[in-house]
Amino acid sequence: MRTSILVLVFYLSVPALAQKDPYEEDIRALTAAGKVENNTYSNSHAGFVLHLPLAQCQPELNTSAHFSQGSAMLLSCVRDKGNGGYTFHIQAETWAHYPGLTLEQYVRSLRHLAERDPDMKTIQLETPRKWAGLDFLEGIATLHRSERLVYVGLTCTHLNAYAMCFRAEADTEVLARALVMLDRKLEITGTPDLQKPPPRRKE
Repeated sequence: MRTSILVLVFYLSVPALAQKDPYEEDIRALTAAGKVENNTYSNSHAGFVLHLPLAQCQPELNTSAHFSQGSAMLLSCVRDKGNGGYTFHIQAETWAHYPGLTLEQYVRSLRHLAERDPDMKTIQLETPRKWAGLDFLEGIATLHRSERLVYVGLTCTHLNAYAMCFRAEADTEVLARALVMLDRKLEITGTPDLQKPPPRRKE
């Protein structure tokens, strides 16, 4: 039970660092805007589209939410096929919970929480990536679960009003890395009027 709780915390959210804020309605709108069609997740409120892996998983929207804390699991997608199976998640938190915190500090805090679990081992520290013109930080870890070793990949960015993280678990490091590599999968589509669009990468 202890491990499962820590795994849920790992690379998902940091409620211990957050305080209640007035953004509950915004998070409700964020969860309501998510949909999956043709193996693609889209969220008009956050302003992005993500093409899910070609080896299709079973998607489930809004599997958990803490509206008063400004966080939600927007998508959980599971492919249970033995070798080649994986899980993929999209987690959002209201960025205003962390005034003055940089993306690097945010992702590092997630790692520090995860490393409290003796079964978790970081094999790649925060590494900069660039997907869809946005700055991401990627980390890779291993997790001993029962009698098997699982690889966990995470990549996070600051997208408009949110800390947005994409997390995957797989039986191989190669697959975990591939699942959080968002090149040609992530598209920025526009944002609500009250949110400032992120800068686009110059070609």
